[in-house]
Amino acid sequence: MKQQAEEKIRILAIAPYEGMRESIIREAVNFPDIQLDALTGNLEEGVRLAQENFHSNYDIIISRGGTASLLKERVDLPVKEVPISLFDVLQAIQICEHQFQKTAVVGYRSITESASQLIELLNLDIEVFTIFASSELEAVLKQLKNDGFQTVICDVISASLAREEGFDTLLITSGSESIRRALEEAIEEMRERRALRDENAFLREILSEQNGDLVIFREDNSLYFSSLQHAKQQLMPLFTSLLDEIRNQKTSRIIRTIEGYIYTINASLAIYGEREFVTYAINRNRTGSSNRYSGIFFYTRKEIETMYRDSFFQLSGEINPIRTSLERMINSQKPLLIMGEYGSGRTGTAQYYYLNCPASKQPFIEIDCEMLNDREREFLLNHTRSPLFLTGNVVHIKNMEHNSDSFMKELLSFLVHVDFCRHNTVIFSCSPSGEVMQKHLLYLKNKFQCLEVAMEPLRYHAERIPLIINLYFSQQNALGKIGYMRMENSALDAMQNFLWPGNYIQLERILSQLVSTAKEHLIRLNDVLSLLQYEETFSDNGTTGHDMLNLKQPLYLIEREIVNKVLKECDNNQTAAAKRLGISRTTLWRILKETE
Repeated sequence: MKQQAEEKIRILAIAPYEGMRESIIREAVNFPDIQLDALTGNLEEGVRLAQENFHSNYDIIISRGGTASLLKERVDLPVKEVPISLFDVLQAIQICEHQFQKTAVVGYRSITESASQLIELLNLDIEVFTIFASSELEAVLKQLKNDGFQTVICDVISASLAREEGFDTLLITSGSESIRRALEEAIEEMRERRALRDENAFLREILSEQNGDLVIFREDNSLYFSSLQHAKQQLMPLFTSLLDEIRNQKTSRIIRTIEGYIYTINASLAIYGEREFVTYAINRNRTGSSNRYSGIFFYTRKEIETMYRDSFFQLSGEINPIRTSLERMINSQKPLLIMGEYGSGRTGTAQYYYLNCPASKQPFIEIDCEMLNDREREFLLNHTRSPLFLTGNVVHIKNMEHNSDSFMKELLSFLVHVDFCRHNTVIFSCSPSGEVMQKHLLYLKNKFQCLEVAMEPLRYHAERIPLIINLYFSQQNALGKIGYMRMENSALDAMQNFLWPGNYIQLERILSQLVSTAKEHLIRLNDVLSLLQYEETFSDNGTTGHDMLNLKQPLYLIEREIVNKVLKECDNNQTAAAKRLGISRTTLWRILKETE
């Protein structure tokens, strides 16, 4: 590589006093291969000047004494200290050799060690006091004052304070020989660094052509370079743990999902001369949590904890009847199948299972089949960034009853083909009713050897509805969303007798509306009846998609309910309804008459 003018060694000199700055400038003229800027600043002022000029890309800093010590602590550049030679100290001591004033040398060890040798050699009546921090100086000077000392030999750090205390001061300055020596050592050190710096620049130039972030490790497993801005806490330990594997296999591809992003990582072994570097090239892409794929969601454990804790299902305590069964299943490697009506707590149960299973530290991926369109279905089965191509996660495939027959076949075939359930903790959830699930449910159970949990609808636990309502009021009051709220007993009875086709989701929605519209913190019977009547009309129009039978009523009422539903579907054509039910028109007419 041809050396050019801009390749001169760039030196920043921080001189503790103006005279030294001028001396450094004079000496630098004799070194044509350096470019030097010299500033005057002592201690903290010197550090501030260095930090303000850090953007100028200096190679090294030279300074002296306490200022040099502070720079070494606070600046990332190498610092070369201008030495204080025996000759520098001797010049200051000789000035006061024939004085009769009581004299002391005060300073850091770089001064006092040389001074002690000279004083002993010359048999002078001068005492030496070493300080290790500038904060000690004031106390030392006060003690010297009390002990009758009149003259202080020191460097510029101590001089101003010594003068304020009334001492005569003699400065120890660095001569041209000391400055020249510091410049020579700085040049030598930077020449040794240049080969390594050029190697680094070459590697970085090559690797910077990669897309995304880069992380590079040396042969000794220390970090050499990183441009990684996101997910450092999760990715850096992973990278360190895989170093030996990458070296043995030469190349590797890693995929991880972290907080709503997919990280695709290509690892390789880079050889430069006789040195080896392990490199990780990282591409980061947002997943479905950005609503790009609206039916696919990525959650952290913390997010699921919050969602479950604040859920109406958890508040209702309906997890309790199946808690023991779930806990027995948690350590199994088999998929979990949660069956139940819409709103009966399938999602809450999946969240509880995740939070207690061995893989709970991994991402929770939720695929909501009800929200998928053709684009998302194509993405799931054919895109390498699909969560179905990932491993080691907890995946909840929910609302499977909303799949078409063709997509259900493709989905199940794909899961079998990639052995998906062996590489992930899988939770299926669905309503067992409906043509698609009835057609594929047995295959799902048998092929994946699912463990099963059945969620009972809310109407099977109607006796708990008043308790759930009061728990809801208490929770909302504790959260400061409402004041004290109560419901008339007759209104509670109406809520308890309703069939709740939407189960807990519907109950929560109705309660929220009743609370929002209540007058004087009292929910009355009329408020409940008008709202529930609308819910019945909505359900009767078929818009909820859920046909419910109240099995807790007498048989003759169940028969009448069935007949009425079929009549509605047949546009009140009794002949067509009787034919569908497999009974005569007379029997159908009798059932309707007997129950009027």
